[in-house]
Amino acid sequence: MQKLSDLTPEQRLEMGDKLRAMNNEDKKAFIDGLSKEQREELLYDPIIFLRQEQFVPTDTDNNIALLLCGRAWGKSLTNTTPMLTANKGWITMGELEVGDYVYDEKGLPVKILGVYPQPPKEKIYKFTFNDKTTITSCSEHDWMTLNTDEKRVFYDNHYDGSRDYRYDVNWATTGVATKRTTQEIVDTFDDNHAIPSAFPLQFDNDQHHDITPYEFGNTFSGGVIPDEYIYCSIEQRQDFVRGFMDKYGVVQNHNNPKFITEDKDLQHSFAFLLRTLGEQPHCKIKIDKEGNELYTVRWRPCKFIPFTLKYKAKRTFVDKKLPFSNQGRLIMSYEEVPYEPTTCIEVDNDSHLFLAGEGLIPTHNTHTISRMLKWYIEEQGVKDFTIAAPSNNDLVQTIINGESGIIRSYADGDPRTPTYMPHYGVLKYPNGAVGRLVSSESPERARGGNNELIIADELGSFTGDALDFWQQLEYSLRKGVSQAIICTTPRATPLMIDLVKRAKDPNDNVRLITGSTLANADNLTPQMIARAKKTMNTRVGRQEVLGELILTNDKALFTPDLIEKTTVEMVGEFHRSKWVKFAIGLDPNSGTGRKDADEFGIVVAILTESNKAVIVENKTGHHTGDEAMRIVGALFDKYSKICSGKVRVEKNGAGAYVKSMLKRDFPFMPTEEFPSTSKKYSRIMAMAHLYETDIAYFDKDAMLTGLTDEAITWDGSGKSPNHLDAACFALDGLVKTGNYVKKTKFII
Repeated sequence: MQKLSDLTPEQRLEMGDKLRAMNNEDKKAFIDGLSKEQREELLYDPIIFLRQEQFVPTDTDNNIALLLCGRAWGKSLTNTTPMLTANKGWITMGELEVGDYVYDEKGLPVKILGVYPQPPKEKIYKFTFNDKTTITSCSEHDWMTLNTDEKRVFYDNHYDGSRDYRYDVNWATTGVATKRTTQEIVDTFDDNHAIPSAFPLQFDNDQHHDITPYEFGNTFSGGVIPDEYIYCSIEQRQDFVRGFMDKYGVVQNHNNPKFITEDKDLQHSFAFLLRTLGEQPHCKIKIDKEGNELYTVRWRPCKFIPFTLKYKAKRTFVDKKLPFSNQGRLIMSYEEVPYEPTTCIEVDNDSHLFLAGEGLIPTHNTHTISRMLKWYIEEQGVKDFTIAAPSNNDLVQTIINGESGIIRSYADGDPRTPTYMPHYGVLKYPNGAVGRLVSSESPERARGGNNELIIADELGSFTGDALDFWQQLEYSLRKGVSQAIICTTPRATPLMIDLVKRAKDPNDNVRLITGSTLANADNLTPQMIARAKKTMNTRVGRQEVLGELILTNDKALFTPDLIEKTTVEMVGEFHRSKWVKFAIGLDPNSGTGRKDADEFGIVVAILTESNKAVIVENKTGHHTGDEAMRIVGALFDKYSKICSGKVRVEKNGAGAYVKSMLKRDFPFMPTEEFPSTSKKYSRIMAMAHLYETDIAYFDKDAMLTGLTDEAITWDGSGKSPNHLDAACFALDGLVKTGNYVKKTKFII
């Protein structure tokens, strides 16, 4: 293969197109024919894995490139990894398709949004865990692990024995788990990494059995446990285990139930059943005096007592405060193995975790910016640049250290690899190039600077005065190539609208590049392509598939102009010293705890002395009931330090349940129900009237993107407007005026 650095960008892009078009067999043969140096050059070339439309060359006339991208325009497990799906049973990683359901770390079915065959990987590792299960992945694959120090801190400072913290939503602050790549685990192997076990899997509800699970377990003599006694409710699976263990099980010292069998299939099947119940079985093979193989399964219960017989049950207890060798998988060994094709999947949950392998081991899912930056630094000689993102976390976790981030775009040991310097907020390259890191959370850092290049990610999600923030960055383009590259999903924010309008002006310097999901058809499944084509002519499809910016919805009750007009700085009459009360509006979903359910609406509004209401915080998201209660409690404590307030929840079945949870966790918190006697569209119309008549406002510095996006797009159809409903409940608790209700003829 010719040296890539000797080829033009156009030739390298063409080579990348040919490589993507190969089937797995041809691709493997091509990779096997390369030397180690050639593989490394291919893998880490800055532009060969970009498509033609993703490459942004220098352009002195239109030096701001705005890339509006549909979904999947853009680590992996090997294609032979076993995967348990909710809709197809056991299949392999390479057989997964968009729309399939795998399971997440909380035991819930989670939908696959994307399946991405990966380019050739330099290193593939196989992990062996303490329960003898194995998983093979690339060196860049992400895991959630605890090392020895983190386990000690966790037990000393956070674990009180009353809760199961294995996958707490606040793991970053409680010290529960840290995201690490396969390579990072290998490099620090002596730290004794453990991966917390999953929660019990939520299979179908109670199945009808001719023989009850307990009776069947008590008479089951061997072989593979029938599916109807595995893929059933948690209670039915537990009953099967109790029936089986009452007859065949024993209890060792130290709370260790176990059984011994000569049937290997029974050992394997029973161990899998225990894993679906959140337990951590340990399987061993022993040789008896006659030379026969005996198969044992033992575990320390952390979820339920596996006996009903009193003399066995009294020697067993549920011990939640167990070492992670019993509540998780210890990585016992690793080995580098030959290359085989790998696949990355994207799943529809907030943690991005899914269960992989026969051991049901939680692992992490899924790049234009890092590749383009590398090309500008290494081949265009750029020395001074700025990277901008919505938040500091986006900068560090995604752009710098993410699976497709800047650091990972270089091979291990590559002397050109930059160094992230967090105390200075910069990225420093060995060749002298320096990049400033700025986010919309710290807009003051956008001022000044003397840049040749600006890279901005997800500009549509910038908070605060994003337009001013971007203008300050643009003023800093003062030398060299003077290029700005913006890569973002379309959102109708004032900044995005301004840039699109500039792109349509032939006398301006912005050029618009749209990226369709369909342009990446070669790397997507037929199901996802079919879904994209089916929705591409809808409003959502035009934005999410075709990458169009929908400036407004004619049927929506809010417009971008109205939102811009009613977005205020919290100074003067809006200063916190002028606040007189607050309200937290809750719009609970009907499937609390399920990631495929609607979002749980949580919005905070305040009222000033001048009778102006302002929405100051939006915490709407896919929360479980307990997560939502923690958020509400923290918000109430925060705003109670400033003024008095209350919580308002919609009066319905889900609302009654949430109200009972509030009473349980916060018995003295003022709570009232919102009688939703009008239709949603009428409620939101009344809310919009508050903004049109200068009664209600949005806080300029709050992160309200989800709320404002919903406001300018929701037209009474489609899914429930959880952000808007919660905002409506909060506002109504502050500005319920008689004249207003009579004038609009709406009952709120």
